[in-house]
Amino acid sequence: PEFAGRIHPASTNTAGTASDFQDIDGHGTFVASVAAGAKNDGGTHGVAFDAQILALRSDSGQSCLSADGCSHFDSDIAEALDVARVEGAKVVNMSLGGGGANFQLRQAIERATDAGVIVVISGGNDFLDQPDSFALVALDQRSNGRVLIAGYTDENNERAFGVDAQGNEFGSNAAGSAGDVFVVAPGVDIRASGLDNDEFLVSGSSFSAPHVSGAIAVLYDLFPELTADEMIELITSTATDLGAPGIDTIYGHGLINLEAALQPQGQMQTSVTAAGQSTAALVSGPAAPSAFGNSLSLGLAGTSALSFDRFNRAYTVPLSQFAQAAAPTLAVSALFDTRQRFAHSALQDGTGMMRARFAVQQQTPLSPELLDQFGGAFADRADQQQVSAQMQMDLGRARFATYVNQRPQTGLADLNDNGLLSLMDTDAAQYGLGSAPAALRVMSDYKLSGGWSIGMAAARRDTLFERTALSDQTDASLTQSAVSVQWDRDSVAIRTMIGIIRERGQVLGAQASRGALSLGDGARTRFAQLALSAKLGGRWHFDADAAYGRATLDDAGVQSLFAATGDLSLTSWSAQLRTNALVSTQDAFALTLRQPQRVEAGSAAFAALPTVTTQNAQFSLAPDGRQIDVEAAYGVTLPGLATLSANVLMRRDAGHVAGQHDMAGLVRFTSRF
Repeated sequence: PEFAGRIHPASTNTAGTASDFQDIDGHGTFVASVAAGAKNDGGTHGVAFDAQILALRSDSGQSCLSADGCSHFDSDIAEALDVARVEGAKVVNMSLGGGGANFQLRQAIERATDAGVIVVISGGNDFLDQPDSFALVALDQRSNGRVLIAGYTDENNERAFGVDAQGNEFGSNAAGSAGDVFVVAPGVDIRASGLDNDEFLVSGSSFSAPHVSGAIAVLYDLFPELTADEMIELITSTATDLGAPGIDTIYGHGLINLEAALQPQGQMQTSVTAAGQSTAALVSGPAAPSAFGNSLSLGLAGTSALSFDRFNRAYTVPLSQFAQAAAPTLAVSALFDTRQRFAHSALQDGTGMMRARFAVQQQTPLSPELLDQFGGAFADRADQQQVSAQMQMDLGRARFATYVNQRPQTGLADLNDNGLLSLMDTDAAQYGLGSAPAALRVMSDYKLSGGWSIGMAAARRDTLFERTALSDQTDASLTQSAVSVQWDRDSVAIRTMIGIIRERGQVLGAQASRGALSLGDGARTRFAQLALSAKLGGRWHFDADAAYGRATLDDAGVQSLFAATGDLSLTSWSAQLRTNALVSTQDAFALTLRQPQRVEAGSAAFAALPTVTTQNAQFSLAPDGRQIDVEAAYGVTLPGLATLSANVLMRRDAGHVAGQHDMAGLVRFTSRF
């Protein structure tokens, strides 16, 4: 009953009467049960429970009834292989052992494997360092790398071992020199059906081999387009590694893992066909840029694409999983694992009308040995060194300043200049419009009468983004130019600025995607900013700014699944209340609120692609949350050229994702010498 209706009509006996292919000792039935027993709610079922069985009997005469067990002539096994090949079998299971295969059998194996047949041979049960001699035919060049040897494991996924009643050791033979073509599968106390449909517990490599053969049959049923070589690679590359890492002399590639083999392998691709042209665009991609928050994952909900893995197997893949937004990381280690050196000087002419100031700051990481004690993000910075320099010249009404940073990053000025550290600024992608850190910034302004002044500014930053699933390391750049008008009278200053930010290789501060979820390969943002600075009573100051921008995204450069339908609207704002004397003249305090740049309006439309199924023709690029940062910072100068500072930062809707909140704190002690 286990095989009713599934015995191939070409089943035969190659060692006797052709029609007499019935099992006479139960071994073949056990093997067939493990490979393909029926899923009928009774007993157990085989791995490939719907597979067709081509039963090929090759035992000689009545040898299976003898005390020595079954014997087979190589010529009869060779003939059986030829029948399997001619009848179109995809996989042949040989739960056989013995001496090395003769030339006739090797030729039959060559004919079968040339035709794309995969042969699985049991590795033997003598607990030896090498597979059975018969199985080592897998190493013959005639096998074309399409013969697998199967060892077996116990219930603990360890190499099976035991001692029989006579004290003889038995167990799975090891991979030995055949590790490249060796896998293991369960082979101890395997429940299988016998001749009279009775259930037995059987052990040995004879019953691990049909686990492998059955798994191959299942995979061929689901993915018939796979070649034999692809199937071998799939089975071996997805095996669960056991023993020593990688291919070893005990388990070979490891324990076959059908569940893993069914999953997509490698980088997913989708066939994108539009306007009569076909390209392959990558589906997998990094998290959405922070200004977009989770808009991509929300927009892609209910959208799927017909995608292909590295074996060209087709899968329907939900696309929202590839656009999960993550809150920007607060890289606090960058703020205190360095030693700093300062140098500054100033020049002034006799009239006091011309002044020049120069300053250099060098940040050198602490010793690698010390960083190793912290590990991870600290130790990775051991080869980084930063140099910042600034020059400012006052020429009467005109002022010129330039700043150069080897590695743009938050620095720390003197405490009495209110140079309090800000945890917010550890995330470059979250800066407000027009305020991103730059490797080079040049500014000039000219004072007019009545407290008015006009200015110009330009900045540039080059970024080397780390390797991602989509691409190797990529270069990106940001250039910015702006003009400003400022009115400064008594205790109030108001500044307006208009400018353009040009990005290449990045979009709104984050790495541009290279795949089918790409919104663009760059952006051009026109922005306007209004800033206010006021001196309050005592030594209190209030600063605020707000910016609005319109961003035009560049063409992605690849066939993306969607594209922005027009310009995006962006906003950012910040407000800060600060003092240089909260408790004493030697301390400083600042309370800051900020909304980093956020997409306020804009939409993307899906391309009309036959491989994509979506519920909506277009979706909003505005996220469902609004990140609000609240930070309190306090610092005090201590005796002996030391400072102590503390920061507390709370982020609501971090990354512009609704309901995603976090908090960070930093205590920092700095000593100068």
